[in-house]
Amino acid sequence: GFTEDDCSSIHPGLSSDGKSVLLVKVDERTGRHSLFQYGFDGKEQRSLSERKFARIHRYTHAPGGSLVLWAQEEAEQQDGVFYLDPRSGEVRALPDPDLPKRNPTVSPDGKLIAFLSPTDLGTQLVLFDSISGMMKQITTKPGNAHSPVFISNDQILFGSNREKGDNEIFLVDLNQPGGDDK
Repeated sequence: GFTEDDCSSIHPGLSSDGKSVLLVKVDERTGRHSLFQYGFDGKEQRSLSERKFARIHRYTHAPGGSLVLWAQEEAEQQDGVFYLDPRSGEVRALPDPDLPKRNPTVSPDGKLIAFLSPTDLGTQLVLFDSISGMMKQITTKPGNAHSPVFISNDQILFGSNREKGDNEIFLVDLNQPGGDDK
């Protein structure tokens, strides 16, 4: 294998500077997940998350070198979205820990994070503004949204089964009132 470790490794990726490899190691005894940095030679360089998570589902680069994690701190807790500063190891959760947060996507300028959250109307798209600290649900039609991705700083594509039960792709334009109607 790539690493010489005696544990499972999942979710390989490239560091933001392209000079090292990131991967999630699974502790064989506890099952907890940690994000690590490795050299291209397969040698461990350092832990980025210090075994803080029961699960790390995915990580995404954000401008400025931080990482956005979709993870669970404890197995019995909801999925959440967290900022991880790889230099300091500092982890910050998005506000409202009782709101499940899944499948985050980061705007190209890093100011916004969109994620999915279950509601009474199905899984909806929620937006977090890192400048104001505010969260806002941005889709409202009954159905289940999935696979959000920013295509610009103010436009998000996402899939949903909200029309006739078929999965289709929709566009949210954050500059337009009622922008999820497309």
